[in-house]
Amino acid sequence: MSSGIISKVHHTIHCFA
Repeated sequence: MSSGIISKVHHTIHCFA
């Protein structure tokens, strides 16, 4: 699985949170 997508989502959640 591509960890890049998960990393991007994680960053987005932190930014939105």
